[in-house]
Amino acid sequence: AEEEVELLRNEIAVLRVRQNNGNPGQASGSPQEEVRKTAAALSEELRSIMIKAKASEEQLRGLRGELATLEDELEAQERQRGVLEVEVQEEQLRTQQLQACLSDHQVVMG
Repeated sequence: AEEEVELLRNEIAVLRVRQNNGNPGQASGSPQEEVRKTAAALSEELRSIMIKAKASEEQLRGLRGELATLEDELEAQERQRGVLEVEVQEEQLRTQQLQACLSDHQVVMG
């Protein structure tokens, strides 16, 4: 879109030079007619650029929404992983305690 805006600026600059020089660049029509036609064409191009920019903005908003959803899902998964890690540690501790009890029992029985 920036390239298109730059092209429009260049065309406007050329029109201003032509208008100042009194040279419409074409034999048909007066300089004022040419300026009006070109201005109308530039206006239409600008309108088109603005429509494309709005569509891009809406697309960007949609992508931001998807990103926020994915970030929320990731955060939930990380919380769940944390819970699972704690549960695994608790199970390992219980296993160690049971092994210690079994070892003590075997010593007593032996």
